[in-house]
Amino acid sequence: MKKPSPAEFVLKFALLFGVPYALIHVIDIGFVTNAVASAEALMFRLGGFSVAQSASLLFVEGVPFEIVADCTGLMMVFLLLALLWATPVERSRARAFLVWAPFLLLFNLLRMFITLFVGFSAPSLMGAAHVALWFVDSGAVILIWMHEAEVILW
Repeated sequence: MKKPSPAEFVLKFALLFGVPYALIHVIDIGFVTNAVASAEALMFRLGGFSVAQSASLLFVEGVPFEIVADCTGLMMVFLLLALLWATPVERSRARAFLVWAPFLLLFNLLRMFITLFVGFSAPSLMGAAHVALWFVDSGAVILIWMHEAEVILW
């Protein structure tokens, strides 16, 4: 498989990640943000917490949180898509994407749960938790891509 030039990689990656990412910010994906909010509300209720929900707005123990497009996990799915199709991958890209995309969406629900938990229990730490867990999420995507592209660093 031909190795892309840096310019080809950047162009492919920018298009495959940037276009879908931009689209989720201009089209109505309320059904997705509402679904994530519902999943988070269920997780908190199962944990014995008081939760109210109105569409994508959650009140966990009375603290409000809005689930926005960037909270849905779609960004990580687009990142994986862009990495898989912008680099040479000997394995089936479609198979890899179909296997790992649902995993990333579920992993995102856990990330969101932890972020929201920190947000109502230690509000001053939410920003740091949000950023740190975003890096964990991104790291998971990079590891998945490395596995599928058979990138060996050590």
